[in-house]
Amino acid sequence: MAESTRPKREMSRTLRRDLSTDKLDRKLSEAMKSQPLARHAVELPVVGRAVLVAAVATLIVALLLSPKLGAVVLIVVFFASWAIFATRSYGRRRSTKPSGDDG
Repeated sequence: MAESTRPKREMSRTLRRDLSTDKLDRKLSEAMKSQPLARHAVELPVVGRAVLVAAVATLIVALLLSPKLGAVVLIVVFFASWAIFATRSYGRRRSTKPSGDDG
């Protein structure tokens, strides 16, 4: 009996090590550095507008058609509007320039 639980323990320890907060945080920071659109996409104004559009669309569909369909609309509209707002506002931003002494 004890031998059958040993592989499970080893697997859980390995999984815990692989999913440690340090490793996940390091991977997230690397992804944010390599993909500037990802950093921009998680900013509060972009996500807030996507939530607002999804909530309005969900209310309209839930009141006019069906609450179940409203739940589907919530998910689809949120992710679609999030992607659209992130790419649209990222394209309009001013390009970053290295800071230097203008003095």
